[in-house]
Amino acid sequence: MADAALAETAARHGHHQLIVVGWPYDGTDTGLPTADDTASMQAFEDAVEAGLARSGIGVQVASLSGAGHKEWRYYAPDADAFVAALNASLDGHPTYPLEIEMFDDAEWQGLQQLLDGLEEDDEEEEEGGEEA
Repeated sequence: MADAALAETAARHGHHQLIVVGWPYDGTDTGLPTADDTASMQAFEDAVEAGLARSGIGVQVASLSGAGHKEWRYYAPDADAFVAALNASLDGHPTYPLEIEMFDDAEWQGLQQLLDGLEEDDEEEEEGGEEA
């Protein structure tokens, strides 16, 4: 899921830090997480979303799963404040196998690249459908 509406809205103003939170997993034969991993990931995401809603420190723009890796992309005005809010929202949770990367991205290229990739996939499917 990628939120195309955020790419062009006022929500971008001041949110120049891209925070990529990754969660590696073993997964199923299809590359998707197991039911147990999915439940843990949902508990994580629910807690973080509630924490972000309370703090107003960031916004989730994408959530991706596949090939043994779950990734959430967030934008925030301050990466350190975002990580502090993330940690506070996870108080009482088990330790999750998270990988966190932070980038300066005032132009929101981290979201735009995803959206461009989705458009390319749609075009390929349409072209493939016409040939069939």
